Amino acid sequence: MKRPDPSKLVVVVLGLVAACSPSGGSGPQTQCSGVDGGVCFSGTAVVQGFTATPVALQANLFREFPSTGAVALASVPVGADGSFVFTDVQPWAHFYVQIQADFGLPLAPAAFVGPLTVPPAAPLAPIQVKPVQLSVQEEGPAGSPMMLQSALAYVFDPTSGALLQGATVSIEVGGSAVPMTWTSVGSGNYAYSVTLPANTAAQGTYTITTQGPGATTPSSWQLVAATPTFTPTLTSPAANATVPASQALTVSWPLQPAADDELVQLFVMQNGAWSPVYQPPPDDEDVGQQVIPASYLSPAGQALLLNVAFLQGNCPVTADGCVVAESIAATQITPQ
Repeated sequence: MKRPDPSKLVVVVLGLVAACSPSGGSGPQTQCSGVDGGVCFSGTAVVQGFTATPVALQANLFREFPSTGAVALASVPVGADGSFVFTDVQPWAHFYVQIQADFGLPLAPAAFVGPLTVPPAAPLAPIQVKPVQLSVQEEGPAGSPMMLQSALAYVFDPTSGALLQGATVSIEVGGSAVPMTWTSVGSGNYAYSVTLPANTAAQGTYTITTQGPGATTPSSWQLVAATPTFTPTLTSPAANATVPASQALTVSWPLQPAADDELVQLFVMQNGAWSPVYQPPPDDEDVGQQVIPASYLSPAGQALLLNVAFLQGNCPVTADGCVVAESIAATQITPQ
């Protein structure tokens, strides 16, 4: 099985857009003008743990967990009082909010919160942007226990908002501190990461510890997991199926409403390992099929691994980052 790199949580380029004016009162469930059934979804954001002051804060709204390829539904500025509001939002149970703190540098520190239901049952607690951006990746074959796959930490200098190199970073696994090393994560960015040995059992909670150069005491950050309660399957193609070469392939699966989204992934064996050849943007949980273009189904006779990864993110407003669990329905196919 393969999964997307957890370092590739989407980073939205700051670009402020104006929102329509709400009408009919205030609060997180205010009816918005212009769209039947649309609601306003509001919240507040604060910067915590920085001595530097950001140039601006921006709130981004996603309809699914913001993994690679996800695009924000809307982006709005956070006001001077820390408030933001998304208008004309249609009801949905898997929204995610990202708050970015722009310090005028290439990478903006961000906080993610979700999944969120709109309209909300209660006001959203303040979202805190802290000098870390943390994620833990879990995965497992459908119906099997989750395994801890990797962890990633962006650490920022509280005095400037810049990425901080030279920190000591670790994740606690089974009572032991596992070091996380400074690593290139693509697009010119660096972070602290670790890939755990195979069959490392997932945990209900995770503690990541960071200590910057010259700091006298470490900081501890808490993340909370949410194990998927569903067992996904593939409707087509069948397990170990022979499929027509150089023809488009329809991949389908039963809907899993509890999932945040699905990632269709195709791999080919290269040098004794499965190497990715196709991964389009993620699908919402109300999508039940995707078509793989014919160009990826060749040459004839070459075995391919097909994964559909059902993602469930957990980024509570009370936690310090996200735990992403992937339950994977997989099969090998051979074009002929």
